[in-house]
Amino acid sequence: MVKIVTLMRRPTPYSMEEFQAHWLEYHSHLGHRMRPMRRYIQYHTLTDDPCRDMMIHIRQSQEEPVDGAAVGWFDNIESTHGNMRDNPDVLNGLKDMAFFTDLSRTVPNLTEEKVIIEPEAPVPYVLIGCLRCHPNMDRAGFQELWLRQGADMGRRCYDQGQVMGYIQNHTFLDEKGNVEEVGATLETFDGIAMFYFQSIMMFKAFMISSLAEKLFEEEADFVDHSRSIYTMTKRHVITELVR
Repeated sequence: MVKIVTLMRRPTPYSMEEFQAHWLEYHSHLGHRMRPMRRYIQYHTLTDDPCRDMMIHIRQSQEEPVDGAAVGWFDNIESTHGNMRDNPDVLNGLKDMAFFTDLSRTVPNLTEEKVIIEPEAPVPYVLIGCLRCHPNMDRAGFQELWLRQGADMGRRCYDQGQVMGYIQNHTFLDEKGNVEEVGATLETFDGIAMFYFQSIMMFKAFMISSLAEKLFEEEADFVDHSRSIYTMTKRHVITELVR
């Protein structure tokens, strides 16, 4: 299966609360009817996002924050393109998305899921890391290093009871190592990391731990933090896997 992880930003006139309410209360019903999509989950950025404050404080990320992430699961790459274009439910969903998101600032990423630690359900809070590699690294090399070293980092966090799950989503690359685009007008990310937490208190305890500080430093060997984004989200399962 493949996943489209769409990093969403709202139009300027709308508040975070208005954007997320429409997304969850109305748009979710459209997403539920999109049969090419096997599973659909919304990740809503917290209004008082502790990650946003942290990244500003340490002056790391130069990227605009995101307001949430929509994640859809599909059987294969072909099902994310071909038959979806003629599906009326998909067309209605895309029309509504153009209404409540700023498509010029919204970034879809076609990815392959790498489950490092299967999340222990139910896990309501997810730290999402939208990662870009250093400019002097090729994307394939970054993903290989991230899978090896990042997986080790995630297991250390899990073994110490800091996180409840860890998943890497590797952006699909073509034969030349370029990103497979899915309509993005902005540069896609090279990978999307997801760390799962049972509560915000557990997340904050992790963030002030010496382990988190060490991992952030280790990650800087292959992640360009100035071009990456970290956001803390609340998880809303809209459609579970349909076989």
